[in-house]
Amino acid sequence: MNKPKIFVSQPMDGLSKEEVMKIRNELVKEFTDTMAVEDYEVIDTRMTLDGGPLSYLGKSIELMDEADVVLMAPGWNDARGCVMEFKAAKEYGKKTYMLSDGDFTIKIKSTKNADSKSTTIGAANVTLNELYENSRTHAIDVGKGMNYIAELIMNAGVRHDWTKLDHGIHDFHDIFVQGLTAEEFRKQEWFQRHIHEERHHVKDYCHDDVNLIDIIEHIVDIVMAGMGRSGEVTPDELDPEILAKAYANTIKLMSNVVELEE
Repeated sequence: MNKPKIFVSQPMDGLSKEEVMKIRNELVKEFTDTMAVEDYEVIDTRMTLDGGPLSYLGKSIELMDEADVVLMAPGWNDARGCVMEFKAAKEYGKKTYMLSDGDFTIKIKSTKNADSKSTTIGAANVTLNELYENSRTHAIDVGKGMNYIAELIMNAGVRHDWTKLDHGIHDFHDIFVQGLTAEEFRKQEWFQRHIHEERHHVKDYCHDDVNLIDIIEHIVDIVMAGMGRSGEVTPDELDPEILAKAYANTIKLMSNVVELEE
């Protein structure tokens, strides 16, 4: 089995080579520990070229072509080169994983004068321009939140079935070829680890912090599995209590990263 190749897209302005490598090593460790990847290769993007920024960007994208997964480091969306690398990775189907620095926040501004659900005290004094600016600000803030949720969904896609792959494929294969009944299969140690360590098997094991990202991954999983294995999707129902729990937890998940600027 070939070693997966990892490409790290990270801001480098103002950092020494030592600082860049320290951050890169920490990010790769975070990813490989999370994904239980033990044998891998990090693509070396350190280079010295005669040209300007576009020369470096072109060479980076050339190196990215070898990658099995692209890691986007914290702050990537504020660095022009990283943004271009991200666009290239997504356009050409590279698995892309967003890494958080643990202090991620979405900063939003007060939009008290944009509530379309009810009129507020003093609303008669709100000018057209104030209403427009508050409404525009709210729309931008919602976009930030949607981008965050989209990143979580993309990360879930990269992580999907990681307990089956790499080192896990041997355990999976050992029980796969035994001809077990569905009930016997579910009792196996590997399957129990699979449903407990991954998040999308919400009907077999529902995590206390289940959220709508897990539900979406579950939906995509059953559709792709059904179409890929039999050409049709088996009708599926989900316990309303699980959906309600995922809904509440997603609100909490979103609330925990939002900060209202003074």
